[in-house]
Amino acid sequence: MSSKLIEVTDESFEADVLRAELPVLVAFVEPGASSSESLVKVMEKIAEEYGGRVVVAKVDFEANPKATYAAKLQSVPEVHSFVNGGHGISLEGVPSKDEILQLVGLGG
Repeated sequence: MSSKLIEVTDESFEADVLRAELPVLVAFVEPGASSSESLVKVMEKIAEEYGGRVVVAKVDFEANPKATYAAKLQSVPEVHSFVNGGHGISLEGVPSKDEILQLVGLGG
């Protein structure tokens, strides 16, 4: 399993997120926005440290409206959890690494 942050698109959302065998953490971001870039850095650390236990992904919300709609995005940036194809909890803004990991039962 990859220990890198993956880029999810409208075309890959079902396969990469909804059909994933592992829990999935998805950051919906706006490229170039400082808060989104901060969130991506946190997600990259999670991917490096927990790569075999959780899929870590990002979605450019403007370029991928179908994935954004499927997640019922409320704001940007925002992190969503998906387990067994089901949409779980979401966190707005730039939460801490531990707060994000708790979405899928990992971390502190």
